[in-house]
Amino acid sequence: MILRRVSLALSLALTVAATATPAAAADLAVRLGGVGADGVLDSRHAFCIADGYGANVSPALSWSGAPAGTQSFVVLAHDPDVPAEFAEKANVPGVVIAADAPRVTAHHWVLADVPATVTTLAEGAEGDVAAPTRKDVGPVGHGTRHANDFGGFFGDGAHGGWDGPCPPANDARTHRYVVTVSALDVARLDLPAEADVAAVTAAMAGHVLASGSATATYSLFAAQ
Repeated sequence: MILRRVSLALSLALTVAATATPAAAADLAVRLGGVGADGVLDSRHAFCIADGYGANVSPALSWSGAPAGTQSFVVLAHDPDVPAEFAEKANVPGVVIAADAPRVTAHHWVLADVPATVTTLAEGAEGDVAAPTRKDVGPVGHGTRHANDFGGFFGDGAHGGWDGPCPPANDARTHRYVVTVSALDVARLDLPAEADVAAVTAAMAGHVLASGSATATYSLFAAQ
């Protein structure tokens, strides 16, 4: 029942437009922690688990290969596999969402203004409290947390930091969680703390020197 209530909340403000990563001149090597040999993200990093809310601990993240001129980094994470009919079908008893059903995108992590000297985020640095606890947006020691999509989902104010996977338990498609790090030629984007991924991506335009991604998967389908 918890997952059903989460799904109803998520349906209130699901982001339907995917955000493209700006074109980059070079690639960063990005390494995401908490991922098994099978590519599956450990459940301790999930917002939702089989029987309710998860620990929602942010995974460790590191990157390398930033080119000369890098002044800051941006970290974004998104799930491109959210069912387009989320509101109508997510976690509805007796309903299975087909793997080939239409999909939209949700954004789980928006961190900007990461200093050029920082190339590692320890596990828990972007969230170490169990879901559904809200983490504030705004400056932290390693950058500025901007709004992910979960504040719109729950209607309780802007959510900052990492909010992990919460795929419908009745979704036959395994969801992908793509974490992208971009190197910028500016030290700060100077956006309001409540800025969302669209505003962050727009501010990044023309400033990306390099980017790279790491992808993990997560599903609750087998748990039903």
